Amino acid sequence: MTEQSNFWTDVEKGMMSYLTKYINLFETDYAKDTAEKNPKIEAFLAGAKFKTNFEDLFNFVKTEIKLLFDDIRAEYLQDKKPEEIDQKKVTTLIEVSKLFNAIIPLPRFLNDFMTSAKEANPVDLNKLFVNMMKVEIGELTKIYDDEIKDLDPALDKCLKEINNANDALEIWNLVNQLGLFLQRNIMLTDFSPEKEEEKLKGQLANIDQIEKDYNDGKIKLPEFNKEKIIEEVQTYHNFVIALSPEKQLEIAEKTTEYRNKVVPLVQIIQCLHDLLINILTATNIINTAKQ
Repeated sequence: MTEQSNFWTDVEKGMMSYLTKYINLFETDYAKDTAEKNPKIEAFLAGAKFKTNFEDLFNFVKTEIKLLFDDIRAEYLQDKKPEEIDQKKVTTLIEVSKLFNAIIPLPRFLNDFMTSAKEANPVDLNKLFVNMMKVEIGELTKIYDDEIKDLDPALDKCLKEINNANDALEIWNLVNQLGLFLQRNIMLTDFSPEKEEEKLKGQLANIDQIEKDYNDGKIKLPEFNKEKIIEEVQTYHNFVIALSPEKQLEIAEKTTEYRNKVVPLVQIIQCLHDLLINILTATNIINTAKQ
């Protein structure tokens, strides 16, 4: 019982570390000149400073952030055309929404953790977080299937790997990879054969340098499969070179629309990953220095 209690205490420390990190990030970004100041936000931050333990801080933020987000959104955006909205106010709304998204995983985690604790001791944190991540992955996959499936084989393959993955840290790495693949397709609006050839040369030179640094022990990687990396780079190069200008534009436009739609889902997956890292660190399951 003591061991289980100690584990929960460490988990709580991890959640507190996660929560205070995002509140501090929000406060720092809000203090910049790029954000519009608002007395409701000042009151929220002042209230949070008085909460010194996780339960009090979590309950306060969980209750207040939704009200704050709704108030700021209504105040800044209601009945206004995009060109009439002050950019500083937009920045403030974005910062509030980022904190709002960071809070979303906590109630879900607490509920799922308590349910899992009844079934297994200790709780399988990886399984728990994989199941939570799969909620957002299911949504972004549905949007993908509806809007851009079969436009780019590399994207199709990456999303399939995300759905098949059963390790939370691997899922986040693959989601990052998906983001890079989306970005390179968005950049097709600036495509030219000459630029693409130069880019390929640069990528191959970079791979050679990484191989040298890897062999010299200057960088540490779980694995480095040069042939596989070159094959993937060359395959995409051949793919885009063969596209007509019209197809390139179609891919770029549809990919941009998809990326914009799934940004909130990716933000939540990122927050889940960050929450997991904080909990794994607090429970000494991982060494922070290795991350």
